[in-house]
Amino acid sequence: GYRYTREDPRTGQPWPAMPEAFDTLAREAARAADFPGFAPDACLVNRYQPGSRLSLHQDKDERDYDAPIVSVSLGMPAVFLFGGHERGDKAV
Repeated sequence: GYRYTREDPRTGQPWPAMPEAFDTLAREAARAADFPGFAPDACLVNRYQPGSRLSLHQDKDERDYDAPIVSVSLGMPAVFLFGGHERGDKAV
């Protein structure tokens, strides 16, 4: 399920450590976007089947809205839409 928990709900075991490659990539991307002190504290992996869609949404479960959300997409080509701060803002 989609939730922030310290343990895998299927096994009850702690999640594995974030892969070093993702940690490094997130830090470098954040630094390039002028967030030099950023340290990632979570790694959420979503897997989508070909043909599925992810609609516009807002990430509001984070502890610190001053920290960036670094997103890495692997696999199929996709079109990303970026909305504004308000729900009624036009997506680009």
